[in-house]
Amino acid sequence: MEEGKGTEWSGISDRALVDGLRAGHTGAVDELIRRFEPLVSRYAQVLRVPPSDRRHWIGEVLYEVAMTLSRGRLEPPRHLGAYIAGACNLKVRRLRVAEWKYQRRVGAAADRVDGGEAAVIGLCSEDALRSARDPSGEVQALSPLLQRLVSAFGEAVTPEEQRLLEYLANQISYTTIAKWLGITRPAAVSRIQRLRARLVRAALSFGASLNHDDRAELIRFLRRTGTVREEQIAEIEDGDR
Repeated sequence: MEEGKGTEWSGISDRALVDGLRAGHTGAVDELIRRFEPLVSRYAQVLRVPPSDRRHWIGEVLYEVAMTLSRGRLEPPRHLGAYIAGACNLKVRRLRVAEWKYQRRVGAAADRVDGGEAAVIGLCSEDALRSARDPSGEVQALSPLLQRLVSAFGEAVTPEEQRLLEYLANQISYTTIAKWLGITRPAAVSRIQRLRARLVRAALSFGASLNHDDRAELIRFLRRTGTVREEQIAEIEDGDR
């Protein structure tokens, strides 16, 4: 049998294919992919792998199966198709467990951010938020002025928006937020922008009633957030002249 010729591998049995994998023949790997890609593709649909991830996921499953079989540490599977189907189910379970653990860690981190504090932190861009963290990775404590700003937001934020702000405060990506909310990424970005715009308006209204020193501190904070336009900040500065 000559390695690398697909026609030479296409007619062999599954057991001979496994033997070829264990012997290190690259033609056996190519045949495994050709033979079982339709099966893994069907499982990807049944297991609800997102269409955007499906091609990469199928390739990963088949590559992992090929590498596992080539090591020869286990008895050859009696039915290669059933073995690959099991690998599909196992991969999905592992991914779901990993995502569940990740969401638990994120939830625990979000719970450590005070509700009002998240509203202030959620105003910041990702770059501004990174620079606001101390070397341990924690967000620095809010100043007395920003604590007053928290109070000024009052009950303007709904529970759903509060959770969204907690995600932002803990630097969860827009893509992940969209997935957790069950919406598209553009829809998530639009929702975040609308919420931030409302918080900015509340912050500007709050700033209009401040004395000179407090207003200067608020202006410095708004500039650091990276989300407030300079012409909006100018509204507060003009009121101080």
